[in-house]
Amino acid sequence: MMPRETAEKMANGTLISPSYDLTAAKVDAINSVPGELEHYDCKACLNRGYVARRDGDSITTAACGCMAERRFRRRIADSGLSHLLEKCTFDRYTTSEPWQQRANDMAQQYVANAASGWFCALGSVGAGKTHLCVAICNALLSTREIRWMQWRDDSNHLKSVINEPDQYGAMINKLKSVSVLYIDDLFKGKSPTKADINLAYEILNHRYAGNKSTIISSELTMAELLDVDEGVGSRIYERSKGYVVEFSGQKNQRLR
Repeated sequence: MMPRETAEKMANGTLISPSYDLTAAKVDAINSVPGELEHYDCKACLNRGYVARRDGDSITTAACGCMAERRFRRRIADSGLSHLLEKCTFDRYTTSEPWQQRANDMAQQYVANAASGWFCALGSVGAGKTHLCVAICNALLSTREIRWMQWRDDSNHLKSVINEPDQYGAMINKLKSVSVLYIDDLFKGKSPTKADINLAYEILNHRYAGNKSTIISSELTMAELLDVDEGVGSRIYERSKGYVVEFSGQKNQRLR
């Protein structure tokens, strides 16, 4: 028999020299397998989301640093706001008038304290309500899941499937449970119907009870929301105290 220190070892039917590091080879093999994760192309983990490392004679895995970026990009995609985020920032909000500066300051104060409160931008068409609300979402996206509800389109869709429990439940539960919900143009258009009020109450009451951050824009004032339905309006009023921007009489900034 050959001396032990010069003998070749047998592993998996293959002759391996004593200098061959089997653990390192296994680590390399794991790290060479491509994954299928979306939203970001990572060269470090090849889109698996984890990286294998050697720990003595053992192998451990750790989450790849790309996962934070993936979560951020997924939040953008899920929010429905991706086409607005680039242009609707606090830096790009016009503050040439004192009322605009006050609105911008209040929105930024909300971001700094948005653990569970609500923010409302109400009143005049074209005053910058959507811009401010999206800017808030923009600032919160790095740490919070956000969903955008376009009231007129999404409420019509929800009402059309109300007799299909599985579909209705799946849709409305996303609005109820998401960390931050932005309702854009609440009660937009014609006078709200009983079905509109019931839908708004179902969503907002759930978020009210669960202390979930909610952002609302509407062409109605707070007084008008209370007139539409006291149950809906009073919940909005209570949760958004200190963070209500009401635009009244301002010129439509889109027509400038």
